[in-house]
Amino acid sequence: MDKPVNEHAGWRIEVTADQRARALEKVALHGPYDRKQDEEESLCEAICEVVVADILEIPAIMLGGHVVLRTRLIPAANSDLILLQGDKERADMPFVLAHALKPEGSACFVKGWMYGREGLKRKYWRDLDEYKPHGACFIPPEELRDVADLVLELRRKQ
Repeated sequence: MDKPVNEHAGWRIEVTADQRARALEKVALHGPYDRKQDEEESLCEAICEVVVADILEIPAIMLGGHVVLRTRLIPAANSDLILLQGDKERADMPFVLAHALKPEGSACFVKGWMYGREGLKRKYWRDLDEYKPHGACFIPPEELRDVADLVLELRRKQ
């Protein structure tokens, strides 16, 4: 896969017909990621999952064993990587932030990554009502590492 232009805002990946087909198949087989999601949201998340797996050269079905993918649908009010209290169990894993272009899912913006332990810091913590009782950590995309570094990191571990 050719490395896309890397702007400060992350990588913009145009979704191929093959990636879209694999994402549609994933949604058809497994249903929505979240019971509150509609079909479009599930498809956008599946597209990002397929795109990130392709970048990292990992089969999409095995992605969760290597990284934690957090997808945000844009436009949205918040575009940060969000880490929750329960993420402490996976603090040694890389967390990848991807934005899915809504509504059509024609592009995926891979914003970057960071280890969970780096993001679960007091400086990122916010006590918002929707994340009660524990709050959550919000990491701005500009503080994330380039995905190219994660590709190298995962290759070293193989």
